[in-house]
Amino acid sequence: MTLVTEIYKISKGFLKDEAYGLTSQMRRCAISVPGNIAEGYGRNSIQVGTEGQRKMKTYRDLQVW
Repeated sequence: MTLVTEIYKISKGFLKDEAYGLTSQMRRCAISVPGNIAEGYGRNSIQVGTEGQRKMKTYRDLQVW
């Protein structure tokens, strides 16, 4: 989760011209990494809930937006 917060902090200082380019792409990527880890972890373990539910819980826990 630290990766996501650091990317958000760093990208705040980017030029406004990059708001819909590099900044957006970096933030979307940073958010998808923990979600993909949660999804992959769920495939290799026995847990209650679907992969989608674990992924959404991860996104909720990020609380960056």
